[in-house]
Amino acid sequence: MRHAKLALLDVIGGYQPGTAVTAALDAAVKAAGLALETEFGPPDLIAYPELVDGIWLCLFDSRDLLHQANFAAMTAGAMPAQMVPVLTTFQELHPAQNFYRNTMVMRAGSDGLLFNYISNAHFVVNADAPNVFQVSFTTTAMVPADARISPQALKAALNMSETMPLSFGGPPRGPFPSIVTFCDDDLRINRGDTYISVLRRLS
Repeated sequence: MRHAKLALLDVIGGYQPGTAVTAALDAAVKAAGLALETEFGPPDLIAYPELVDGIWLCLFDSRDLLHQANFAAMTAGAMPAQMVPVLTTFQELHPAQNFYRNTMVMRAGSDGLLFNYISNAHFVVNADAPNVFQVSFTTTAMVPADARISPQALKAALNMSETMPLSFGGPPRGPFPSIVTFCDDDLRINRGDTYISVLRRLS
């Protein structure tokens, strides 16, 4: 396993955060991830929920989550369509509480105002596919990451109306499947129809 993990991390080392993921690098990461997935198979998160418990830092994501993200897609159309730069992405998962939080540190507008995009969700492991958890998003917040940035300035930078709140909830969106194809004490691979995401445990 050590060799396969190092090989995957070596490939990811060729990615420069803040730039677009190329098709060639994406294919290389997916191929390197397959070696781990083939050797160990998917984890059983019902029997071993502690495998995903903790805080996970994104190292690579096919969807450009270390480069930029479309706010309209991220907020189900609640926000204007715009590509917003992403500095880092991390997740907090606590299966015992069915708690999921995704945080993206981002920059808004021409002045690059720093803020945290925080999305909370409820998640449960699929009983028929114990390596899949179903995520239903419940609340979203855009929080200034610098006390010198006013909420009004952040709204303006994000092209929001003055009346729209920076924190909002509503009926759960989802559930969306999150497929864990490999997980050990410090590394996790998630896959979707077209993407791979590789995360490292921080706690």
